Amino acid sequence: STARTDDSACHPTVSSAKSGTPTLFERLGRPRHVMAPMVHGSELPFRMLCRRYGCQLCYTPMWNAALVRDDPEYAAFVIKDASCPDDRPLIMQFQASSGKDLLAAAEIVAPYVDAVDLNLGCPQTCAQKGGYGASLMDNLPKVARIVKTAAKKSPVPITAKIRVFRDDEQATVAYARLLEQAGAQMLTVHGRGREDREAHQLANWDLIRAVKRAVRIPVLANGNILYYPDIPRCLKHTGCDGVMVANALLWDPRLFTNPALPLVTGHLFDMCAPADALGVALAKEYLECVRQHPTEYLYVLHHIKRLLYNCAHYHPEMIVRLLQLQVNIVGDQSAPTSQTLIQKLEPLLDTLESQVKDSPVPGRKKDPNRKMLGWLAQPRQLSEDMVRFKATRWVEPKVHEDVIALLQRRAATIAEAIRQQKAPRADACNAEQPPSAAPPAPAGALEQEEAVAAETCEAVSEVPGEGPGPQTVSNGAV
Repeated sequence: STARTDDSACHPTVSSAKSGTPTLFERLGRPRHVMAPMVHGSELPFRMLCRRYGCQLCYTPMWNAALVRDDPEYAAFVIKDASCPDDRPLIMQFQASSGKDLLAAAEIVAPYVDAVDLNLGCPQTCAQKGGYGASLMDNLPKVARIVKTAAKKSPVPITAKIRVFRDDEQATVAYARLLEQAGAQMLTVHGRGREDREAHQLANWDLIRAVKRAVRIPVLANGNILYYPDIPRCLKHTGCDGVMVANALLWDPRLFTNPALPLVTGHLFDMCAPADALGVALAKEYLECVRQHPTEYLYVLHHIKRLLYNCAHYHPEMIVRLLQLQVNIVGDQSAPTSQTLIQKLEPLLDTLESQVKDSPVPGRKKDPNRKMLGWLAQPRQLSEDMVRFKATRWVEPKVHEDVIALLQRRAATIAEAIRQQKAPRADACNAEQPPSAAPPAPAGALEQEEAVAAETCEAVSEVPGEGPGPQTVSNGAV
């Protein structure tokens, strides 16, 4: 059964609300528009950019609770990312496999955040090996102990982000109730299962709705938000208190703004300004934020490549120049910084800006509210298209042939150059292997950068052809 329970003893937040004490959600300002925790994605300068455009609550990247407790250098890096007084409300997310680790980390970062979130959704191999994230779905009593131990003494509220048990409403609801009873004061429900490592599968809003109906703490819905009109659709369907968005913000930091403004998610476009010119403008604005709030250069490269994703496919020489710049920086032994990277990126952006003014991006009208660019490598269509094609994965339109060969050849060349670099690998994903140098890099930073180039080759070769229509549909689960 998914009916609510009226037992207030199981709902500490309800009791506090009745006593007149504001709940966590009220202290956060009742946010509807929330940035998800993203490795390589939700660092300080990008959070500040998204706050300019309607983001009401941000999460930090996922950090390692044990390392925050045991490694002062790592802890200093984490605290620096959360030390901007204008960056509030803010929730810091941790990976943790014990309540003591989570509690210790919460005590250290409490002055800088409004709450601490336990990651229970990471499906990656490092999470399985480390005994955290979605791997804990196999041991729910342990999950309850972790949350209860931390919530009992933590100076800040404890929240949790979970994945659903795919196609199992009863198990998903029981999971959410367990977390509520253990002391979690807010839940984020990612509507995909742990088997769904990629974002190509549709998130199950029905399961999110079941959780919202079964618990009495605030619930944020996560999954299937590609552009602004998805937000009210999701809130209406799930009944949730807000929506959390991840990848779509990387393509368009303005996703949460008024729908009258042109919106770009990297795949779906409004009828207003050319998408590539807008991407350049957002990239420049992001660099302004980096100037004010310096961060790791790999984070900056990650964001610039996402923001210029559209430009790179219409101007393939741009992605090559970015990758060449990346190779030079990775091989630089003089400890590159985000500020030196900005100095090298600005001339590229100025050049690209002049190019896009002379060659606006073409687009296909899909409806009065947005455009779809059919030549993008892996655009995701709307969920109503999924129903029409009876598919369980996103439909991938075709790619124009005129850019495939050049992009594939050059990306392969750059990927090989990156693989030949002898820079040391950092692995901050594994608590048993703390980084030896500061600042700590996310897990497999260089390997992930290699994968970006490799994926570019694969993406442009997956669906060759011309025209914007859907080409392939997969009904198999990944």
